[in-house]
Amino acid sequence: MKAVYSISKKLLWLLLSAVLLCPLAPADSANAESNKYSTYGSAIASGLMGWYNDQNGLWNSTGWWNSANALEAIIDYSAKSGSDKYVAAIANTFNKNKAGDFLNHYYDDEGWWALAWIKAYDLTNNPEYLQMAKTIFEDMKGAWDETCGGGVWWNKDRRYKNAITNELFLTVAARLHQRTPGDEGEGSYRDWAEKELAWFLNSGMINSDHLINDGLNSQCTNNGDVTWTYNQGVILGGLIEMYKITGDNDHLKLAESIADAAISRLVNADGILKEPCEDNGCGQDGPSFKGIFMRNLNYLYDTTHKQAYRKFVIRNVESMWENRGSVNQIGLKWYVPADGMSAATQHSALDAVNGLVKKEPHGSSALPNLALKGTATGSEPCSTNEGPDKAIDGSVKPNSQFCSSAADAWLQVDLGSHFYITEFVIKHAGAGGKPREWNTRDYNIQISGDGTNWITVKRIAGNTEDVTVHDILAASARYVRLNISDSGSDAAHIYEVEIYGEPSPFGENLALNQPASGSTVCASSEGPEKAFDGTVMNNSKFCSYTQEKWLQVDLGSVHDLSGFVIKHAGAGGEDPGWNAKDFNIEVSEDGINWVTAVDVTGNVSAETVHRISPVSARYVKLNVTNAGKDNVTRIYEVEVYGE
Repeated sequence: MKAVYSISKKLLWLLLSAVLLCPLAPADSANAESNKYSTYGSAIASGLMGWYNDQNGLWNSTGWWNSANALEAIIDYSAKSGSDKYVAAIANTFNKNKAGDFLNHYYDDEGWWALAWIKAYDLTNNPEYLQMAKTIFEDMKGAWDETCGGGVWWNKDRRYKNAITNELFLTVAARLHQRTPGDEGEGSYRDWAEKELAWFLNSGMINSDHLINDGLNSQCTNNGDVTWTYNQGVILGGLIEMYKITGDNDHLKLAESIADAAISRLVNADGILKEPCEDNGCGQDGPSFKGIFMRNLNYLYDTTHKQAYRKFVIRNVESMWENRGSVNQIGLKWYVPADGMSAATQHSALDAVNGLVKKEPHGSSALPNLALKGTATGSEPCSTNEGPDKAIDGSVKPNSQFCSSAADAWLQVDLGSHFYITEFVIKHAGAGGKPREWNTRDYNIQISGDGTNWITVKRIAGNTEDVTVHDILAASARYVRLNISDSGSDAAHIYEVEIYGEPSPFGENLALNQPASGSTVCASSEGPEKAFDGTVMNNSKFCSYTQEKWLQVDLGSVHDLSGFVIKHAGAGGEDPGWNAKDFNIEVSEDGINWVTAVDVTGNVSAETVHRISPVSARYVKLNVTNAGKDNVTRIYEVEVYGE
C-alpha cells in the first residue's frame, strides 16, 4: 500500500443502554432499531460480495491490501449476524492465495492480512488461519531495527517509518499473544507488543491535537503529514488489546483521547466522518480508510460503552444509508448522493454498520425477492404438480419443488420488467428434506434483457450445500435462467429460486450486442464488441492504446436516451489506476453531427453512472482523453439507456 497515506449484570447493562439510547421510545423500539441496522448490514454485505471474484479470492475494483480489509469486514459481519453465508468465501480467499503466505514488499499490507486471518480463526477455529497470521508476523519482525530508536519500516526499501505499519505491528503482536498459551518472555508476542507500544508513544507521531500524523521525517520527528482516519483507528485496536493484556487504564484513556479528537475534527459541519482527501479524490487506498477507523471505534464502544461513540456511528450510518446508490451501494462520501462506488467504499460502510448488526434477516431483506412476482418456465417436470412455478412460490414445504429428470434441466424466471439484480439464493434438495446427495452439483446462472441473448454471471461446480447464495455486481436484466448440468441424482430438485434486486433506474440496456466500432485495439480478442456484450467476466473488455481512444455503438434506430453506465478497468478486477480518468460521451442521430452529453474529468471510480436530460440519438460515442496509468483504455462495458 502506498503511504498517502455475569449474566444479570450483562442484562442490566443492556437494559440501561436501551434507556440511554432511546429514553422515550416504546418497549419494542430497540428491537426495531436492531432489525433496521441488521437489514442495512445484510444489504451492504451483499453489495460488497457483488465485487468478490471467486477465481482469485479477492475483490474486484480495489487493491490487494483493500481486499484484506474487505475480508475482515465480511468476517466481522458473519460474527455479528450469526450468518454462515460467506464462510465459504473466507476459505476460498485463503486457499487461492496461501501459496505466497500473504507476503509482499509492503509490511503494512502484510499486517492487514495478519489481522484478517486472526479474525478468521476466531470465527471458524481453523488453526491454519492463526498459523498464517504467525507466519506473516515473522516476516514483519524483520522490519524492526534501531533507526529512530526502533520501530518497523513501511516497506522493504527501509526508507520510511510511519504510523500505520507500526500500529499494525502492535495490534497483530497483541492479538497473537492473546491466542498463544504460554507466550511470555523475551521475543514473545507480548514482548514485541510492549516494545512497539513504548516506541510508538515516544515517537512524536501523536500531535498536540491528539491526532496521529502519517510518519517520521529523516530527522526522526513527526513529519506533520496528513492525519488519515485509519491512523486514528488501528491504534485504538492496539491500545484496547494492551489494556486487556495489562489492565492498565491509561491505554484506554489514550484511546479515548484519540477517538474523541477524530470524531470532532475529522468530520464535516454535520458531524459526518470525512477523509482529508475527499475533496480531490482518494485514489485506490483512501476509500478504505474510514471503514478501518469505524471498525475500531465500534470495538472501543464495545469496550467502554461510551455513548458518544455509538451515537457517532449511528449518525454516520444513517447518513450513508440515506445517500446510498442503486442496489444499496455506498460511495466515498457519506454525506452526499453516492458516487465513486467500489469494494473499498462498500467495505468501509460495512465496517461502520457492523457495530449495529445483531441478527441477520432473511436474504437481502433490504431488497425484495423479485421472483415471487415473476413467472416461471422450465424443462419437462417429473410430474404435473412439480412444475417450474413451485420454485418461485416462496415455499419449501414438502414437495413444493421443481423437479425435472431432463438430461440438461433448466428453470427460467421472467421478472416482468427490468431490474438491477444483485443476489440469487437457490434452495436445493436438502433444503426441502431430501437427501443431501441430491443437491444440485454443477450449474450456472444466466441473465438476459430480452430472453434471447444470455450472459452467464455464475458457474458452480461440485456444490454440496442445501442452500447456496450467489452475489453479483449489480446487473440489469428481466430474465434469469438456471441451467443444471449435474443434478446430483436422477433428477433435478429445486425447492426455491430467490432473486434479489430493485427496479432498474433506466430500463433496458439499448446497447447490448449492438454493432460497435472503435480505435485500434490492443489485441484481436479485445475489440469494441466486448464493451457491449453485457459481461465483465473472463476479461471481456475493449482495450485500445492509440493516442485518440474512442468507442462507438449503433443502436439501430433513434431513441430518447436518458443515461449511461460505464464499467472501467476496476470493474473487471484490474488495477483501478487504469480506470478512464478524463472522458466524454457524445450522441448523434445521423453519425455525423455530434452533441456532447457527458463530460468527466478526474474520475477514479470503477463504475460511473451518468443521468442526462432526454436526448434523441441513434449513435453513442465514448471518447477517452486521459486513460489514466499507462495511457491504455480498458472499458469492460458501456450501457446505454432510454426509450
